[in-house]
Amino acid sequence: MMVACLFPAYPWDQSILKSLPVNLKEFEKLDAYASKVSVRSSVEKLVQALLQEAQTDLEKTRAIWMWICHHIDNTNNT
Repeated sequence: MMVACLFPAYPWDQSILKSLPVNLKEFEKLDAYASKVSVRSSVEKLVQALLQEAQTDLEKTRAIWMWICHHIDNTNNT
């Protein structure tokens, strides 16, 4: 008996991905807001603050991603 595979054999196979046309100008205000959020008391309060200006799931994801880009330093300072 053969079982259908729901996932591609190779995770890097991007042939099944779909693009979402996005106008980045629409995110300028949200990006500026999210990059300046500086809540440090808890993750829950940080997320609440980040999502105040976001309406759609895409905007919510963008706000969190923008905050990470501006506040997480991945350099090794050893």
